[in-house]
Amino acid sequence: MRTSCIRKRSKCRDPFVAGACAVAVEVVERPGFFARLVQFYHDVQDEMRKVTWPDRAQLKDTTIKIIIFVLFLGAIIGAIDLVLQLILVQGIPSLFSRR
Repeated sequence: MRTSCIRKRSKCRDPFVAGACAVAVEVVERPGFFARLVQFYHDVQDEMRKVTWPDRAQLKDTTIKIIIFVLFLGAIIGAIDLVLQLILVQGIPSLFSRR
């Protein structure tokens, strides 16, 4: 195990008196890397048990709504792209071309 030192400040109010304030040093044992990793894994498992998972009907309904929204947004972006392409690629150069 690794040890860490933690310094705690005293409740001294008079910084001008030499030796009046002492700093307490507490040695804390810190678990190793793998012990912390195992503890993290167990904590994740505990939190996942607390999650309220959607049932199949909610999952299907939400998935359909997301797919429809993505298709709608794609259509809007495609329409904007088409309009900007007509304006910038074909419209502006035709103003400066000699015919």
